Amino acid sequence: MSTSDFNHVFLQYRNMMMNVAYDVLKDYHLSQDVCQDVFFKLTVLSPEQLTISNKTKNLLAVVTFNKAIDYYRRRNRLAEVSFDEVSETKTELEINEMLDQRNVLSKVFRDLRDNHPDWYDVIIRICFFEEDGKTAARKLGINVRTLRTRYFRARKYIYKEYGKDFFESIL
Repeated sequence: MSTSDFNHVFLQYRNMMMNVAYDVLKDYHLSQDVCQDVFFKLTVLSPEQLTISNKTKNLLAVVTFNKAIDYYRRRNRLAEVSFDEVSETKTELEINEMLDQRNVLSKVFRDLRDNHPDWYDVIIRICFFEEDGKTAARKLGINVRTLRTRYFRARKYIYKEYGKDFFESIL
């Protein structure tokens, strides 16, 4: 996704996404974190992924809602942590590793989209949109068994092509 495309999507939908996240979390700062996570995921997508459909607003609302639910559940599970246990800011090395992983992730998604579009659709639905199997299968117009088969084959392909360490870090 180019910078101008990202800026356009960001400016157009940031308030809507904040409202969706805030409705679930009732916490402004956690809502900002949710939106940041969703926008970070958008940087992996290609421009065609967002321009193919005019349903971008609905898509972002669903992804934001699902991510806010995850944050809500995580917040309720976490125990209190003392200030001493909280790690300091990320080092330059950690930041570079995150950027490298993001570049590799973009390469994997481009590879899947170009060579195996059916697998790509399944991986995007399950890993990116965080949909359950039934919902993803219904939206893709396939049965759940076919979805599971494609998901298994895509995971196997990623494992074979990109290695065990990378596979475990993203799926």
